[in-house]
Amino acid sequence: AQNIRLGMRGEQAVAESLGEAANSGFRAFHDLPGGDNWNIDHVAVGTRGVFLLETKARRRRGSRNKEQKEHEVIFDGEALQFPTFKETKPIEQAKRNAEWLSDYLTKKTGDPVQVEPLVVLPGWFVKSVGKGNLPVKAMNANYLVQFLARQTEIIQPAQVRRIITALDEKCRDIEF
Repeated sequence: AQNIRLGMRGEQAVAESLGEAANSGFRAFHDLPGGDNWNIDHVAVGTRGVFLLETKARRRRGSRNKEQKEHEVIFDGEALQFPTFKETKPIEQAKRNAEWLSDYLTKKTGDPVQVEPLVVLPGWFVKSVGKGNLPVKAMNANYLVQFLARQTEIIQPAQVRRIITALDEKCRDIEF
């Protein structure tokens, strides 16, 4: 129950950050169904791009390493090095889900749609040590709004409307 509650609080923190991103022209979608047994945590869409956000909330458990602070995650582009463990699955998941979403939106809109995967870690300071333009980016939920606002415009408004329509259809196709 504690892990479920932590995950929900993490997703809520990211959703609140995405609410602020609306001021930069982004529309947010939450819990986008991907398949029968999986979903995408969040998607942000605007003229600055389409971003898939995989939220990972992790507990702090101190640090075993004198060179790494207990609130710090070191990201090298392939793995998240927490103070007490290393994790690659969120990076792989974000890449895989972004590829799926890109294919889905390309088929639905008739235009190629590039989706940028992000891993968002609420409550952690993320120190990126990877070089160059990383295929997946990792960041704190508080930094997310600044990151999205700094992106250059790459999508025409008409295509953004088609993408939003496709995502609206997908999100509203839920049976109770």
